[in-house]
Amino acid sequence: MAMTEGQETDEFWQLALKGNDDKKTNSDGDDDNDDELTEERSQDRNDGLNEDEDQSIPPITYEIKLQPEDQIDQFEAVTFQLTSMPLTDGIFSPLGAQLWYGQALLAAMLLRPSYPPLKEALTSILLTTNNTDRENVQASTALELGSGACGLAGLVLSWLLANNNSSTGKTKRPSHIILTDNEQPVLKQLRRNITINLNRLQNSYPKKDFPTVTVAPLEWNDGVTTIQAFIDAPSNNPSENLKLIFGSELVYTESTATACANIVTSMLERYPKALVLIVQVSDRSGWNDVFLPTVTENQNLQVLSQDVVADADLHELASSLLRHGGTLDRFDFGVVYITSAQRSSSHSKPAFI
Repeated sequence: MAMTEGQETDEFWQLALKGNDDKKTNSDGDDDNDDELTEERSQDRNDGLNEDEDQSIPPITYEIKLQPEDQIDQFEAVTFQLTSMPLTDGIFSPLGAQLWYGQALLAAMLLRPSYPPLKEALTSILLTTNNTDRENVQASTALELGSGACGLAGLVLSWLLANNNSSTGKTKRPSHIILTDNEQPVLKQLRRNITINLNRLQNSYPKKDFPTVTVAPLEWNDGVTTIQAFIDAPSNNPSENLKLIFGSELVYTESTATACANIVTSMLERYPKALVLIVQVSDRSGWNDVFLPTVTENQNLQVLSQDVVADADLHELASSLLRHGGTLDRFDFGVVYITSAQRSSSHSKPAFI
């Protein structure tokens, strides 16, 4: 496939068509000018990866910094170091290998929730209790669909939960975060990123009570039964355990749209107290013509969707976490909130609509 004149200078197309030779890393170490980031990438590439793989676009180590002013409760500054997977077929393979802007936007929404049901879902996960017998307190769980290899949103939520363990004299409600994807190499790198970052944070902040984080496989077409044991395990009332289902950039074909709608529907049937939050590039195939009609026409669901996330402050925060590159701009991103019709909640519109 030949590049047009405009595509020749477009970084997106250079990456997509594997023409971005200046970003290749010399694994033999011949370049004396390699900086520390290149050395980190080379080390990550050699750590548990198949040397026979085509690694023309090597792993990237992202340094994600949260400042106190980025967080609604002004917690301490914190840094996450997330390493992507090498791309073996342009920018598209394996899916979820790198960190995309949609996940940074999702993380920003968790840090600064403006929609009342989202605040409610986060509050129910963060709740403390007067019951000092922690083992008998109802657990609260959040689950991410399509976490990818980096897991930024899950780590941000982990940090929020850890910081809720303030000296109130109450027992913090046990919390559990489940991060899911469907490809084993992606899950392996996700587990590695989560383990490295949580271990570092727990060592740096030993008095904070970090949640349990589980990395688990989930095939959307297999339904909720494959993940149910992970959700139900810490609870004595499983149907009320799951409070939040979240994800970003989940739909890109008609088949993924159908599968995503099915898994969301089956999860809300099993866990009617949950809120679904999805950040999505709104012009992707299957989103407007399959996913949204499927969930909107389901009388057992309540759906609030918006084609554009217009809140400039959210985009400013997301862009501070991850530079917004490629061919998209902020007006390409929409958001949808979905709840079970059984769920009693006030569904006023979020501030950005």
